[in-house]
Amino acid sequence: MTIYVVAFGFTSYIRYPEPIRLFRMLLAQSQDNTAALSELFPSHPVMAGGSAPHNILQYSEDTESIEKVNWKGNTVPFETFLEESRTRAFILIRQGQITHEWYHPNYGAQYLFPIQSISKVITSLVVGNLVEQGVIDEETRLVSYVPEWSTGDEFDDITIRHLLDMQSGVDVPEIYPEKPLEYIEPLMQMYGTTDHEHFISRHRDMAFTPGAYTEYRSVDTQLLGMAVVRITGRHLSDLVSEWFWMPIGAEHNAAWSVDRIGGTEKAFSGFACTARDLARIGVLLANEGMIGDQRLVPDNWVARLSTPVGTESYGWGYSAQMWHPTDGIQLGLGALGQHMYIDSKTDTVLIKLAESYEYEDDEVWEFDVLHEIARRANYLVND
Repeated sequence: MTIYVVAFGFTSYIRYPEPIRLFRMLLAQSQDNTAALSELFPSHPVMAGGSAPHNILQYSEDTESIEKVNWKGNTVPFETFLEESRTRAFILIRQGQITHEWYHPNYGAQYLFPIQSISKVITSLVVGNLVEQGVIDEETRLVSYVPEWSTGDEFDDITIRHLLDMQSGVDVPEIYPEKPLEYIEPLMQMYGTTDHEHFISRHRDMAFTPGAYTEYRSVDTQLLGMAVVRITGRHLSDLVSEWFWMPIGAEHNAAWSVDRIGGTEKAFSGFACTARDLARIGVLLANEGMIGDQRLVPDNWVARLSTPVGTESYGWGYSAQMWHPTDGIQLGLGALGQHMYIDSKTDTVLIKLAESYEYEDDEVWEFDVLHEIARRANYLVND
């Protein structure tokens, strides 16, 4: 009992969950059980239930069979790819119609999947609307919106644009845990903290000059999300519900993990939703931000999302929280196998949600499979 009291006091001091929940978090993380992990955090609801002006997602009368794919240099049955990539949900959409839908037996169409860093795209959509409204200016320094974060050094030179394009230089490297001691790395502290404000107060050192180059760091998105909350006085979850989730006709409420009840959303990773409702976001972007004749994403932000401004891992382009693996393709990408593939040219969207064992090693292989499926000959639009 004494040991627990001491441990409880220590975790409270460092703004971490109480010891039992922390142990369960570490256990779920070590087992790559993303579903169990996300359920250990409090969350804000992202309400559905609005009346969409247009049914953005329908079922096709012509289902599409996927028999073989090229996976890690071999031609294998599609089922082998699904099993080896630990896929839990897979949806293929052509011209707004679902032509192929599959779920792991332990999951289903109503399951809320943690979409990891695809959450960054959701955050970007909110920022895009605020830029369009003139509430946020991309060229304005972050500390102009949140003066108490000022440090008097290079941190103060970070702009909203730097954060959007992963160019801030804040020294919270993207180190995912593979060894026990790596669970105390700053990235994992940011993921597990019960007080994001406290975390930011202790992590404003700089690794490089803002704008010097592009380097993927989730802290950039977290700073964006916290700035939005500070500027608007509203939760990200409420803004997403009002501006996107209800208008796209989402079937189910989503959930956005927060540091504590009533606190701040994990803008970089905490969103959870059904695969079909995530597909609706993909179709919205494939439709260049439109539902019927109603625009939900400003045309300037559609261009911003689809135009890479820097190069990141694998030589892929990056801009405004969106990846660009090859020309014309937008990719929302999340750790442990989450993909939202968007090909506006062929009006194709693919959703693949998984619980992979690897954080990054299979991402290129998985993208290649999705790209192959999207560009199958009978649907290919000639160059």
